[in-house]
Formats: sequence, C-alpha cells, structure tokens
Amino acid sequence: ISEKLRSRWAAFQIENAVKNGDYSTAKEWLTNQEIPLESHPFYRFMHLSPIRIALAEDNIKEAKDLIREAIEKARKHKWAYGLVWLLLRQVIIANNQTNAIKNLKEAITIGQKGGLVRTFLEAGPEIASMLRAIPENKDTEKYVEGLLSAFLENETVVAKDDRKGILSEREIEVIQLAAEGLTNQQIAEKLVVSISTVKSHMHHIYTKLDTSNRTQAIAKSRALKNIQ
Repeated sequence: ISEKLRSRWAAFQIENAVKNGDYSTAKEWLTNQEIPLESHPFYRFMHLSPIRIALAEDNIKEAKDLIREAIEKARKHKWAYGLVWLLLRQVIIANNQTNAIKNLKEAITIGQKGGLVRTFLEAGPEIASMLRAIPENKDTEKYVEGLLSAFLENETVVAKDDRKGILSEREIEVIQLAAEGLTNQQIAEKLVVSISTVKSHMHHIYTKLDTSNRTQAIAKSRALKNIQ
C-alpha cells in the first residue's frame, strides 16, 4: 500500500474511533503516523486528527492551539476543504459571537468557491443556527440558502430513523448537566455514579445523535429539544 493510502486510511480510522468514543485507539493510530504535509495532499487529513481527538475530549485550549497552527498550514498550501473544516470548528468553540461570525463568513466564501456542502453538515446543527443569524450577503445568499436546505434535508433523513436522537431519561439528564458546563467528574458526583458510567452515557449519546464530541452533542440535543 502506498504512503498516501496508508495516511488516508489512518485518518479514517482515527475519525471513526473518535466517533465511537474510542480515544485510546484514535491516539494509537495517530502516534504511529508521520505527517509530512508537503509530500502529498492525503497527509493533510492527518493534521485534522489531533484536533478531532482534542475536541472529542473537550480539551478546548489544546484544540484552539492546534486549529490555529493547522489554519496557517492550510492557508499556505491552499487546502480549501481543510481550511473550511478548521474555520467551522473555530465557529463552534468561539468565545464570542463576533469571532464566530467572522470565521463563518470566511468559511462560506471559501466553501462557495469549492462547492462544499458536506463539510458544513458534518460540523453539526449549531452551524445551521449560525447561518440563519449572519447578515444577508447578495454574493453568497444562494449558497447559504443551499446549505440551509441541505441541513433541513439531513434533519429529515435523521428523523426517519426511529432511534435517532431518542435519548433515555438518564442520558437526557447527563447531557443537560454537560450543557450547564459540568465536567464528567462533576456529573458523576452529582448523579452519585462512577465517572466510567458517565463516560458510557456520553458515548451512547454521541452514537444516538451521530456526533463525535460534547459540543456537537449539546448543540444537537438542543436542536432536537432534548434539553434547554
């Protein structure tokens, strides 16, 4: 197998492991890979992998640092998909609305040139809410409308699955506490359960909501009216 295919396969395995809450496997795949960005475009996907892991583990500070570094490389090498992916993650973890909108506008401009849609959908329902909130721009109006239509269609497909988004009472309780800013340890103490039990609940929540980290799970739970 060529180096480029090994790199793309590793990136896929890391993404899949993170989605399933198996962070140890994700880190193992990441540790065993070299990431020479300049050698081939497929290596670029590996640069997103540490960020996926950091976001999934709610290590926001590390994620921000990694995203800033990766954005510089994406700009330098003119990697549109990666840059949009990174900007959308910055939107999600932004400290204020001004920065979030600034990053979203740039993602829209770049995404429109490349005809990117799935990249926005994968970022989660919070992006759809932000798209509705940004001021209208005649240059990108049709593209934004198309993205919102894609989000709506995606939500319809998800709704057809009877189990999608249906959380148990305990899972709703856990994600509500997470939305209030409690850590896994604090949730465990409040519910008088072990931290491993809380992590198990979070894993099931991610799976049911088709999300890969806490931020996305909270946003989607709110979108589905599971929590306030």
